[in-house]
Amino acid sequence: MIEDDLKKQNKNTFQFFTIAVGIVLILKGLGFTEISWEVLIGLILVAAASLYFARK
Repeated sequence: MIEDDLKKQNKNTFQFFTIAVGIVLILKGLGFTEISWEVLIGLILVAAASLYFARK
């Protein structure tokens, strides 16, 4: 039961990161954010890791 809750929480976390990275990419494309590419790549890596653990 706890594992199901954790999987659900990880899936929600991944969806949040996906939406956040998408918004940041759109804003960067429009020239609104000064976020560096290193931070953006870090966010993408964290999202990928959370997806990996959500499926495990």
